[in-house]
Amino acid sequence: MKMQQLRTHIINTLFLSGFFVALIASFARYYFLKEFPVQIEVSCDPSIELCFHRDCETAECPPNDLSDYRQFELSGSEFTTCDDVDGCADFCKSNLGACIETVCGDNEEDVCTNQ
Repeated sequence: MKMQQLRTHIINTLFLSGFFVALIASFARYYFLKEFPVQIEVSCDPSIELCFHRDCETAECPPNDLSDYRQFELSGSEFTTCDDVDGCADFCKSNLGACIETVCGDNEEDVCTNQ
């Protein structure tokens, strides 16, 4: 009977240790390394660029009130180097960072401006 208790104790210890290692690794990944995607919307001039479009008269608009916009995705660590969303816009438009632009028209439900 004592051997069974020892096995159970070892299994429980290994399980709890694995759980805490996974918890600490996830915390470090998101809090310190900031390995998560951030999507930003930046202003766009539909006369010279292909832009996403939303009608702010009929649909709910975000606080930036952009009806014509471009969309970028960057990592959380790069986002913290930007002063604000406008700083990230310059950062992404100049191709200095590893920003990935979501091109309007990639999905069927996208509403785009006509160039």
